Amino acid sequence: MKKYLVGALCALYFLLVPVQATALRLFVVLSKQMQSILLV
Repeated sequence: MKKYLVGALCALYFLLVPVQATALRLFVVLSKQMQSILLV
């Protein structure tokens, strides 16, 4: 049971890493756009 739980957590982690990277990239792009809008 414990091994299954650890495996599930690892799978979840590997699934979330690319999602977090994509979200971070989107956030950076959005923040840059907001800065350019505020500067104008």
